[in-house]
Amino acid sequence: MRFIVSRTSTWDSGPERPCDEAYYEVFTEVQKHTREPAEKFLACDNSRKFWISDGSNHRTEDGYAVRDMDIYTWFVDIESLDDLRDFIAKYGNVVIVTLKSGRHAGMMAVEIYDGWRE
Repeated sequence: MRFIVSRTSTWDSGPERPCDEAYYEVFTEVQKHTREPAEKFLACDNSRKFWISDGSNHRTEDGYAVRDMDIYTWFVDIESLDDLRDFIAKYGNVVIVTLKSGRHAGMMAVEIYDGWRE
């Protein structure tokens, strides 16, 4: 199973590899502009051109402007409970969650808990 992987101590790993097994890969994030209806937003005055010029597959869904953005992030593959045990033995405490909001909403993530956070 593919997990987004990060370290508590670096919060947003960016270009820094969070662990030896991590690989940097693109995934397509679906972004929805929900502050105003699509027909008003897509009227495309100069203040909106930045949003429309980035990404691909611009469309309307549920009345809002939507686009696909290719985002790079760190991933790790953990295929079994034994793999997870080995990962924990190597890196210490981990937190495993399904992300509920933000750019990775709905994806599984493993955080190497090597620092403190609220």
